[in-house]
Amino acid sequence: QTSVGIPSAPRNDREKAVKNTSIEIEWDIPKPDVGPITLYRIRWTNNTRSNLHETKETFYLIKDLIPFTNYTIEVQAETKASPGKWSEHATIQTSVGIPSAPKNVRGKDVKNTSIEIEWDIPKPDVGPITLYRIRWTNNTRSNLHETKETFYLIKDLIPFTNYTIEVQAETEASPGKWSEPATIQTSVGIPSAPERLVKSHVTNHTIEVIWEAPQPNRGPILFYTVQWGSHNDTTNELEYVIDGLNPYTDYYIAVRAETEAGYGRFSDVLRVRTKIGIPSIPRSVSDASKNATYLRLTWLQPQPMNGPLDFYKVQWTAVDDNRLQTVFTNDTTFEFFPLLPYTNYNFQVSASTVEGWGEPSVTFTTRTGIAVPPEATVTFLKVENSTDYLAEWRVVAPYPGPTTYAVYVWKFAGQCEGGGRIHDILRGSKSRKEWNQPTEVQVYGLTAYSRYSVSVQLKTEAGETKSNDSEPIHTPAEAPGPPTNVRANCEEKSTEADVSWSLPANPNSKITHYFVEYGSEYLGYREVSVKVNDVCQVQKITLRGLRPERDYKISVRAIGEGVTKKGEQASPPTSCLLPAGVPPIGNQQWIKIQSPQPSHLNVIWNDIVFSDAMGSLIEYSVIVGMPESMGPPSSGKIADEVPLWTNYSSGLSKFYQATPAGWNPFLKNDDEEEDPLKCRPQDEDAHHVILQCTLGLESNCATNRSYCNAPLKPDTPYMIKLRAFTRGGYSEAGPLTARTSKPSTSGSIGGIVGGFFAVCFCCFLIFGVFLMKKKGGFEHVRKIIESRFVRPTLATSQPETGVELETYQHGRCIKIQNFCEHVRIMLSDSHLKFSEEFETLKHDSPKLPCTAAEMDENRHKNRWMNIFPYDHSRVKLLPLGDEPASDFINANYIIGDSSLREYIASQGPLANTVDDFWRMIWEQSTTMIVMLTQLMERGKVKCEKYWPDEKEPKYYGDIQVKLISESMLSSYIIRVFHLQLGSQQRMVKQMHFTHWPDFGCPERPEDLINFVTAVRDHLPRIRPGPIVVHCSAGVGRTGTFIVVDRLAQNLKHNDDINIFETVMELRQHRINMVQTEDQYIYIHLCVQQLIQEIITPSNQECSEPIYSNVTRETDTGV
Repeated sequence: QTSVGIPSAPRNDREKAVKNTSIEIEWDIPKPDVGPITLYRIRWTNNTRSNLHETKETFYLIKDLIPFTNYTIEVQAETKASPGKWSEHATIQTSVGIPSAPKNVRGKDVKNTSIEIEWDIPKPDVGPITLYRIRWTNNTRSNLHETKETFYLIKDLIPFTNYTIEVQAETEASPGKWSEPATIQTSVGIPSAPERLVKSHVTNHTIEVIWEAPQPNRGPILFYTVQWGSHNDTTNELEYVIDGLNPYTDYYIAVRAETEAGYGRFSDVLRVRTKIGIPSIPRSVSDASKNATYLRLTWLQPQPMNGPLDFYKVQWTAVDDNRLQTVFTNDTTFEFFPLLPYTNYNFQVSASTVEGWGEPSVTFTTRTGIAVPPEATVTFLKVENSTDYLAEWRVVAPYPGPTTYAVYVWKFAGQCEGGGRIHDILRGSKSRKEWNQPTEVQVYGLTAYSRYSVSVQLKTEAGETKSNDSEPIHTPAEAPGPPTNVRANCEEKSTEADVSWSLPANPNSKITHYFVEYGSEYLGYREVSVKVNDVCQVQKITLRGLRPERDYKISVRAIGEGVTKKGEQASPPTSCLLPAGVPPIGNQQWIKIQSPQPSHLNVIWNDIVFSDAMGSLIEYSVIVGMPESMGPPSSGKIADEVPLWTNYSSGLSKFYQATPAGWNPFLKNDDEEEDPLKCRPQDEDAHHVILQCTLGLESNCATNRSYCNAPLKPDTPYMIKLRAFTRGGYSEAGPLTARTSKPSTSGSIGGIVGGFFAVCFCCFLIFGVFLMKKKGGFEHVRKIIESRFVRPTLATSQPETGVELETYQHGRCIKIQNFCEHVRIMLSDSHLKFSEEFETLKHDSPKLPCTAAEMDENRHKNRWMNIFPYDHSRVKLLPLGDEPASDFINANYIIGDSSLREYIASQGPLANTVDDFWRMIWEQSTTMIVMLTQLMERGKVKCEKYWPDEKEPKYYGDIQVKLISESMLSSYIIRVFHLQLGSQQRMVKQMHFTHWPDFGCPERPEDLINFVTAVRDHLPRIRPGPIVVHCSAGVGRTGTFIVVDRLAQNLKHNDDINIFETVMELRQHRINMVQTEDQYIYIHLCVQQLIQEIITPSNQECSEPIYSNVTRETDTGV
């Protein structure tokens, strides 16, 4: 037999019996059999430890294992030869064991009726816990609950109670042990209602109550709340005294307890009534109804009444009476009568119970109603003068209440009135204090020479009464008021005006006659008397010998019997502008016709061929025809239509018109269409304009033209007529016959001879003029020369003895001692010399470039399209960046008496140039603005308002302007402005003259002189910049102001004056300065007034101006 070998690994290791702490395993004997097995070794391990055991059997019981744990088990066989290999390992898990007691039982969330507990899982882990049992007990009962979680919420517990809690775990093997008991107390709970609430003591103002604590005890009571009605209070005791209660009042009382968990329920309500007390104050005392002498007082019961009421007591008195009266009643109303009307009464009401009288109510004051007033009595009337008297009236009766009075002043029918009328109603009121005192009323505004009576009406809300009329009173006579309906019919006749008027609204006396005054403020007035036959009829008079197109002011005054003072004139005086008439023929000897060339005729004539006595000559025409083709001169309202050039050129007519419509060579200027006759002055220094107009200058006239200055035929006779037109008609001079010269055959010799004769002619002319000025020898020759070549001076225009002729030449200085005489003569003969001088001024005025104003970018910045600033003197603004033409403003520098830029003459700002205007003020450092126009005149905007309202600053561009003050004077307004640009500030003053009427001049020279003086007075001593003067266009009124201001300064250090050259100097810097003849005359009148104030009154004092009229040119708003 072979020896024992090493065995192979046992086979088929397997569990035989498995328990929670032991595993019995078995296995098969190793194959093949190599010999007797001496022993088996068993090796088992888990995650924490390993063990080795030996046995001789093919099974083995492994003990002391951990329940519900995986074990790896291997078996090894051993023979004598050696141990064999270990078997394949077998993994076997022990069975579930009995769990240990849960650990750390604790409260997770404890409330007053629940405890949420939690615990730790039993250790070691002996298998899945199938459930936990929770056992909790208090002193009265025990409960058992089950859960599969490691926490549990125990509900329905008693607040503020200790509970013993245990937890037991159970597996499928068996329940484990109970945990250590945990004692947990529930939180404090909301208490139950207090018990046995009862009253212990009651008075009329207090109730004492007691109670027992709530059961069961659910925690410490913090305090008790006692509630009665809408009131409550707290206490820590089991009793409470409620005070401040109303007597005889039911109170409902309840108590509740409060723990830290909150309020408990209130106890059962306890009803307790306080004892009877003194009643409270009656309520709502009022007057239910009342009139002037009766009042019914009502009130409501006291609340609370504090017990059954016995009586009411009413105490009352008049406010102005110290007597206190008392009445008693069981009712809540009481009637009082008789009382005084409109009187304040005080009432107090009190109530009583068995305990006594309560406090009286708050004083109720009411007033009785208003009564109908008694009749007044007029007690006194006194006439104080023709327009005032004093009336007195009174009443004797109780004061009825607020009373107004109306004193009716009745005027009886006067002259020419159909009936009487109420002159005035003087209203007022009478207070209680004044009621029984006499009332004086001063009646004003009465009409003199009239009868009046007075009655008084008293009125309250209740009604009214009226007194009887007083005895009539008579006012004395005085100067009559202004006549009414003063009208002048000036539209039908050129030299007459029909004036009518009616009785003054206030005759003030018996009218015996009227004075009618008519004329001009500048040149004097005439006055005529009109006797009155029937004072109630419309009065009429015809004024004759008037001048057409002259603005007359007509006023009418009434004269009263026994009154030395003239009556008032209607204001304003009636204006009368007579229409132009047919112009009369003047001196036709001044028409000369020459033939310088075979195809030309020169017509030499002057402006006295036709007279302007019937109105301004506005148009002329020259009519040319064949001999015998034209009839005698005609005149009339409407001129016969002259055949057209078309008719003459086609042979249908023998004459034609050589001049265009509207032709007036005496008003020619460079801007008008070229004159087809090329008229030109022949004598620049004469008092009258002599023109030479040439016929035959045009060639190739179109056949469809209405006029043509066509070439004339050589050596041919022609007939020529001159026509002159006013706005009211025309007249003709001529016809004159002239023959054109023959054609020349020796041109060069004729030129030499012609030149020789021309030189001789000029010498002869100069010699003749010299003789004329000398007025000495060769008188006959002088007269011939004067009649041919020098315009004669009308007799009415000759200077009077003692004044040299040179005084009246244009542009000459006048000594101040001769100035008044100079003005008198200039005003004579309807101010003819002024008209001539002003025409010369306009003719000689320069026409300078205005390129900047005519640029397209600047045209909209000009108010008038014919008033542009000259380029050489215009004010240039600082440019605004790259903005084109931003340096332009319609304004020019004007030379002054002390500075080359003393003034700036500007147009009134437009809406789009206001910012530019303030830029100019700032950049030029101007401190004075002179404004000579209203913002709107006759419905037309003359100047944009360029300043803000008072105390409302406004920005103009970057410049802030604020109106600081505004002072209204009789004829001008002074405004002070505050200007600010960035941090720089300045003050600027504006002097605004408000009495310069549209279409005219100020009423009196003193008006402008006073204003000029005021402007100078307001100038600062050191002026940093020019004075800015503007009207609307900035030429007419502006020029007038500057000239008067300059001449006023000049008169302070010079004894002569030259108005013509001063105006001309202004026109060198701005167009049309002093625009109208009226303004030119007005300057002379202002200077005359200034001179009168300088010289000592003597024979040099100016006399009243000779009566005449001033023709007003059409105003352009300047």
